Amino acid sequence: MFTSLLKRINPIYQKLKTLVDQPHQSVKIKAGFLFIIFAHVSSCHEAISPQISPSSPYTSLKANTLASDFALVGVWGQKRIATDTIWVVGGSQSPPKQAIFKIDQSSNQTPNQTSNQLTKLQSTTILDGEPLWWVFGLDENKIWATGGQGTILHYNGTDWQKETVNLPPELLEKTILWGVWGSTTDNLWAVGGSNRRGGPKGLILKRDADGVWQRVTSENLPIENENDPVQGFNFYKVWGLSESQVWIIGEAGSAYFWNGESWRAINVVNPSPNEGPLPLMFTLSGDAQNIWAVGGYDRGYLWKFSIGMANDWENVTLPWQTPPLNGVFANDQEIYMVGGSGSLIYRKNEENSQFQRTFIQNAEDLTLHAVWKGHQLWIVGGDLEAFNRGVLVSEQSIVLNSEQNNNE
Repeated sequence: MFTSLLKRINPIYQKLKTLVDQPHQSVKIKAGFLFIIFAHVSSCHEAISPQISPSSPYTSLKANTLASDFALVGVWGQKRIATDTIWVVGGSQSPPKQAIFKIDQSSNQTPNQTSNQLTKLQSTTILDGEPLWWVFGLDENKIWATGGQGTILHYNGTDWQKETVNLPPELLEKTILWGVWGSTTDNLWAVGGSNRRGGPKGLILKRDADGVWQRVTSENLPIENENDPVQGFNFYKVWGLSESQVWIIGEAGSAYFWNGESWRAINVVNPSPNEGPLPLMFTLSGDAQNIWAVGGYDRGYLWKFSIGMANDWENVTLPWQTPPLNGVFANDQEIYMVGGSGSLIYRKNEENSQFQRTFIQNAEDLTLHAVWKGHQLWIVGGDLEAFNRGVLVSEQSIVLNSEQNNNE
């Protein structure tokens, strides 16, 4: 099985990936594809049985095909009084396209004052360019999406506009921005790196007052070195609480914290020290007390950072071996994680509460990549090798709106 091979080559992963150059030419490896092979081994889930927690309230969830020509990899939402509005991003690689979907829940009061909710695909935006990987917003008029070739798009409430990233063209063309987060328009961050020789590593961008994204550098960060092609690690996600509390995670267990003045590395406990180096940490989410991170190469791992109480990212042992975990959403009440083979793991943050697991129907051969919780649970994913078969999982069926907009 491919996962067994991965376990053997894991210790030399960093060396191998630097051999890939010009992915659109002779080696025929698309941008982001090497990352997917090593980080999302969703189709190779050997000996992982689809055990479902008996009391799971999510056993009836089904994956709905939202975009058969695209993979869906990022989701963010606006929680209103009674409904959610959701933005989903993704794309395709042949040909390279960027896809953005807006999904609205409407709530209509019936004569007896019960609420009938209808979930509609409100609009679709398709653009030329490498796939988008993440989406985040401050409100419905301030939303950012990031992706391949250093793309950062800003939604102003009317349309999506490309923002300037101040990197040399030769670096920008090889850049993938896997994450974006902020607390205000003056505190917006994007992170990423590259899977191509000569591309940037340890990439952190911050948006300035003119809306231009500038690179942040520090001697404490693992940036690229043109004299050492294996130096540096990719960053995958950024999350925080304020201008002086920002966390970043990435490749080979790289984890950093910004206190408003300087960066420092945070130690990460290796969940499998006998099996090689630290696995990648891919996504993080949390609240003012605890932050949770997920990742893994050939299996899924969970870490917890207790704010004000811990100096390390501590490993949290899950009750099962699970496929690699890609997405996490957490707050002070609950935590949700998604990953390969359509897996969903969750727990209520209550005393003696246990992790529960289910496998989403119609997604057993797909990778669930991101999750967001408002009034309802929203999950996106697809086939991340072919970069298609994009699915949306929600607690309601989705109605395609006949008035949706398609922009080329």
